[in-house]
This record gives sequence, C-alpha cells and structure tokens, in this order.
Amino acid sequence: MKKQLMKAAGVAIALFLLHACSKNLQEQPGQDPVNTLNSKAAPVANDRDGKELHTFLKSQAPKWEVYDIKAEGGQIKTKDGAVFTFPQNSLLLPSGAPATGAAVVYIRRISRPSDMVLDSKPTGTIAGEQLVSYGEFFIGAAQGSQQLRLRPGTAVTATIPAIKVDNLRQIPMWDGDTTTLAVLKGYNYLNQVDSVVVPYSANRGIEWKANGNVAAVDPVNQTATFRIDNLFRWANCDALLHMPGSKTTVLGYFTNFYNAAADNSFGGMEPTMLFYKPANLNAVIKFFTPILVAPVGFQGFMSYQNAVPIGQSGTFLAISALNGNYYAELRSVTIPAPPAGQNYVAFSFNLQPVTQAQLLALINNLNSL
Repeated sequence: MKKQLMKAAGVAIALFLLHACSKNLQEQPGQDPVNTLNSKAAPVANDRDGKELHTFLKSQAPKWEVYDIKAEGGQIKTKDGAVFTFPQNSLLLPSGAPATGAAVVYIRRISRPSDMVLDSKPTGTIAGEQLVSYGEFFIGAAQGSQQLRLRPGTAVTATIPAIKVDNLRQIPMWDGDTTTLAVLKGYNYLNQVDSVVVPYSANRGIEWKANGNVAAVDPVNQTATFRIDNLFRWANCDALLHMPGSKTTVLGYFTNFYNAAADNSFGGMEPTMLFYKPANLNAVIKFFTPILVAPVGFQGFMSYQNAVPIGQSGTFLAISALNGNYYAELRSVTIPAPPAGQNYVAFSFNLQPVTQAQLLALINNLNSL
C-alpha cells in the first residue's frame, strides 16, 4: 500500500538516510554533500553559481517514492509499474535481528534523459563506454529511524518495464558509486612526505561498474527482472551500446559564459557542464573532463579518449551558471571523422541567456531526441 510522501515522510527520510554510507552522500535529503565531504579534506571549489545551479536541478529531479510494507516481506508496485518483491524475513535490524511489523520502503528511479541530467546520473561506464538505460534505481528500507538491511543470501527481486529491448535476452547490471577517490600528497606531522586517499563527490555524477549480474528480459511483456543484493546504493539496468566502426575524441569549446570555477570544482556541483545524448537512445553522457590550460573561447570539456563513435548522431546540451544567471545551448550534431593530421573533433558552443523555466524546457527536450 502506497504511503503519500508528506512532510512527516520527508523527516523520516532525512533521519535514516543520514546514516547511509559516504558512497551515496548525494542521495541523502537534508544533507549537503559538498560540506560533508569537505569535512574530510576533499578538494571542493567554493562556487556559489555551481551550488545554486545544482540546487535548482535537484529540485526538478525525480522525488522519493514512499511505500508501506510488512517488514516480514511483501511486494510493492511503483507508480510507473515497477514491482519490487522482498522475500519473507529478508529484512534485518541493524543488530542483525529479523525486522517485524510495519516498515517503509523508499525508492528513486531515473528513467528518462531529462532525469539523468537533473539528478546527475548519466549513463557512462568507468571506461567511458555508452550505456543504454532501462532504469537506474536507489532503494532503501527503514523502521522508524532505523535503517534496515538485507539478510545475507537474500535479494529484492525487481521487475521493471523495459521497452525497445529488441533482441536482447539479458541486460547487464551495474552498481553505482557517487564518489571518486583522490590521492592528496604532502607532508605529515613529522615533516615526512606522505599521501592520503580521500573520497569526493564525482563530477561525472556517478560511476557505473558491472557487478556480474544480469536482468532477464521478457520481450513479450516488455519487462526486465533482476536482483538487488544491497540496499542504499544505486543499481542500474543498462545495455552496452555496440556501435561498429571507429571512435574519436570529442572536445566541446564554450565560446562564451564559461565559468572558470568548473576547472577546479571537484564536488559534483560544477557551474558549467556539457551533456551529450545519442539520438533515439535512452542515454546521456556527461563530458566531465575539463580542457586544461585553455585560452578564452576554448575552455570546456572533453570525452574519454577515442570513446565517441564516428557517424553517431546526437544532441549536445551546454549549460553554464555565471554571476547568478543561466546560459545554455541545445545543438544536434553528427560526429565526423577528425580532419587529416588531427586526433580529435571539436564543437564550439555559443550559449544564450535562459530563465530557469527555459533551461528546464531544454532539458526536457532531450526526452524526444
């Protein structure tokens, strides 16, 4: 039975998610991921434009869905038709004792290109490969303020709508991490050279890694069924895009309104961003690698090396926040082969002022491209 998301539910989410692992700091309502990670000495740019832009985008992203369930097990169905089944006695209290009585399940699903931009959940692997998404999920369970976990050896079974599965019989599953690691080098309290590894919120939005599981596809009913082995982390049901032919490196130049704070904004709240949506695919790729030592007019971002298929059609969305104003450009392209003697192709973007409503309309346009 669905429980409407109200103020009380929002408070409950904030209470129990405050204890989730650092890998999902961006998913915790009521918590500032930048300040939290900064307390761990993460290198975060203090950029007001970036924070305000991402606050606006997050406010338009898919919201938490809240459902009642018996802690002893049961099934819930989301508003978009996804079904999640908890096996009998699969939920445990933090102490390890079986959970009994009433419990609450919290779900977020990213299913459209616009969601991927708004919630910073693009569909690229750690190696820069393009993924075609059938759904990205974050699911958790709680009893009061206590975070519940799955009994070892059990899993939630998810059955989701999966249109356009073509001839697929299986879709790979991916685990998502919203942090990346940095090695900080310096001197310790004995003035000796030392280094420390620290996590910080990833500019790429999320880092997808194959977990070895697959989703079974039912092409007749157009569904995909898979296991969720762990709560409180992102899971992704995506197929690798196999496009034959050569690939190239793509650079995106911002000819105007580039916010230089993006060059050292490592908190996942950069004020200038570049997204690429392959045509007719449920996918969005984020170009998060800044172009180094670039003169004005050539600042921007680049793809992974030799990662974008030559001949692929798609649409770029360039976004920037500067001095409290928003700027954007939406442009459809076909990726050409590099000119002779050059190992990359480049696109120059000429951004125009936009309101929040106009920016949101550009983002939503990606759903039909």
